[in-house]
Amino acid sequence: MTVSMLDEMIDEKLMLLEALEWYAEKVRDCRKVTREGDEARHDLDRDGGERARLALECIPRNSIFNDEEAMDLIRLLQDNGYEADEVYNAMKEMSS
Repeated sequence: MTVSMLDEMIDEKLMLLEALEWYAEKVRDCRKVTREGDEARHDLDRDGGERARLALECIPRNSIFNDEEAMDLIRLLQDNGYEADEVYNAMKEMSS
């Protein structure tokens, strides 16, 4: 795994995270009976699930990190001075 492949993989995971954060914010706000709630409902309606579809296209269907990706990432980060157990634990938390 190269650094550019790692960058691409991280970008894909960030896209998923950003989409989830956006939906969480909009769903929380859409329950408000205010202008902010109206805007959130309109945003969700206009989006129609597009952010979710784009984010889901970036990840494998079986997991966020498959075993091979995880091991490649651990090795690359370890080669750059990171402790493997710290990386593994962080990845495990992200996928649960």
